[in-house]
Amino acid sequence: MRRIVSFAIILILFLIFVNSFISYFTWLNSKSGLAMIFKNRWDLSLLSIIFFSSFILLLRFNKPANWYSSGIYVAFIISLFIEMYGFPLTIYFTSNYFGIPQQQNFVFDIDIYGQSFGVSESTIFGITITVIGIILVVIGWKEIYKNKNKLTKTGIYRFSRHPQYLGILLISFGWVVGWPTFLTFIFWPILLFAYYKQAKKEDEFLAKKFGKAFFEYEKRTGLFI
Repeated sequence: MRRIVSFAIILILFLIFVNSFISYFTWLNSKSGLAMIFKNRWDLSLLSIIFFSSFILLLRFNKPANWYSSGIYVAFIISLFIEMYGFPLTIYFTSNYFGIPQQQNFVFDIDIYGQSFGVSESTIFGITITVIGIILVVIGWKEIYKNKNKLTKTGIYRFSRHPQYLGILLISFGWVVGWPTFLTFIFWPILLFAYYKQAKKEDEFLAKKFGKAFFEYEKRTGLFI
């Protein structure tokens, strides 16, 4: 029942924001959107990359490390912020195809480093998703640290077997919504598949380590939700 409600909420949110998202995507990848993007701010790129990459250090430390999935996440973050603050490669390419942008209505405007920056509904929605993801990673780390080498089934782990991986996926998906380019669209499904495979491998590891206790936990708790 919980999964049905979760998917219903996701579907409703999608229907509410889909038109705003399409409008924002078209504007962002147009020449008009390109004119408002920060360029050659490698200091902002580096700080953002370090901050968002640091969350992989909070992933479950009592399971076998998987550098493949973590590497894809870091690659996603690097490409995202290089395009956002450094050199917006895909937007340069796509601006030729979106030469006549749709009118973009921003919720409000802010000034950052002397440059006007419009905040759309998609941006707010994306930031919200990213913050939720950060919270899941941090809360999940606290539960793991508290339980040490035991099978963690308390707190947020009552609702998800891999809340930290879900958090990483939400952090990255929030940026897909807030900064929708073809590059982020390509990267995110790869990231989703990598963490899905990692979660399944870790389930196998936990099944061997904890046996019956894990199988009982698996029956009542979803992989991500």
